[in-house]
Amino acid sequence: MITIFTALYCEAEPIIQYFDLKRQDDINGFQLFSRDPIHLLITGVGSINAAIGVTSLCSSSLYAPDFGDIIVNIGICGTKNLSLGKGSLLLGKKIIDLSTYRAYYPDMIFEHEFTESTILTSPVPVTGSVNNSAIVHSLHTEHSSIYAGSTEISMTECAGLRTQSFIHKDNTNTISNEWLSDAINLFATDMEASGIFHAAKLFYQPHQMFFFKVVSDYQDGEKLRKQDVLSLISDNIGQIAKWILPIHDELQSRKPMVFSEQEKALLNRTAESLRLTVSMQFQLKGLLHYYKIKNGDFTRDLEQFLKENIKQTCKNKNEGKKYFEKLRKSFL
Repeated sequence: MITIFTALYCEAEPIIQYFDLKRQDDINGFQLFSRDPIHLLITGVGSINAAIGVTSLCSSSLYAPDFGDIIVNIGICGTKNLSLGKGSLLLGKKIIDLSTYRAYYPDMIFEHEFTESTILTSPVPVTGSVNNSAIVHSLHTEHSSIYAGSTEISMTECAGLRTQSFIHKDNTNTISNEWLSDAINLFATDMEASGIFHAAKLFYQPHQMFFFKVVSDYQDGEKLRKQDVLSLISDNIGQIAKWILPIHDELQSRKPMVFSEQEKALLNRTAESLRLTVSMQFQLKGLLHYYKIKNGDFTRDLEQFLKENIKQTCKNKNEGKKYFEKLRKSFL
C-alpha cells in the first residue's frame, strides 16, 4: 500500500488523474481517493490537520499500514534559494518544526537523484526571511529534542552526530552568521511535513516515509493561482511515481517475517508488563520486526531487557511509557 498525503485538492488533483484514483467514503471528514495499492488523503493546511489526517487514516482497519507499505507527502514549498527554479523537485532529508523546535529524520536508504533539502514546517505561511533565532534555538537549547527516525534523543546526546551535517561552529563555539545565512538558502518551507512525520512515526518506520516538495515561490508573498499549483505537481508526479513504485515493490517483496509463536508470546508478555496502549503495541511490533531484519533475532535481547528493567508489571501507563521509551532507545 502507498498512502499519499497532500494539503490541498489542487495538489492532489494531478496525482488523482495520474493514478486514476476514485473517490471513496470520507475518513473523519477527510477526502479520500483510492485505487489499490494507492490511497490519497487530503489533510487540509497546517501540521495539526496533517497529523489528524494521518492518524485518522492509519488507525482505520481498512487502511492500517503494514511493514511493506510506504507513506508519501507531496506538496508545494517556498525557498530563499534563487538557484532553485520554480518547479524544482526536492526530497526532504530532515524536517524541523518551527513551533516545537523538534527535528525529524526520514531514513534515506534508497538511492535517488533528487535534490535533497531540509524542510522547515511553519504554523503560518512564510514570507520574507526565516526566523534564524528559532533555528539556532532548535539546535542549542537543552530542552529541545531531535527525533532520529522515531526515537527522541536529547540535544546533548546527538551533539556532533546528527547536527554535524547541519551546523558549523566557529572557534568560539557559536554558529557562524555567514554559514547560517548560506544554510538558510538550502531550506524549503511548508506547513505540514512535521505533523505528518510526527503522526506517521506511530505506524511506520523512518525508511517507509518520503517527503517531496515542489518549489512554488521564493517566500516573497506571491499569490499562487490554482492553475500554477496544478502545473507544478503535474510536471513532477511522473518522476515521483517512477521512483516510489519500485521501492514499494521491493518492500513488499521483503514483507515481514511472521513472528514465531515464541516471539508472539514474548511480545504479549512485554505489552502486558509495560501496560502498553494499542498504538504502542503496534510500535513495539514494528520496532522489533525492524530489529529482527537487521539482527536475525530479538528474543534474547528483549528477554535481557525485561530481566534488567522490569521486575514486575508496571503500576500504571505512565510508568510503562517511561520504560517503553527506554526500550525503543535500546533497540534502535
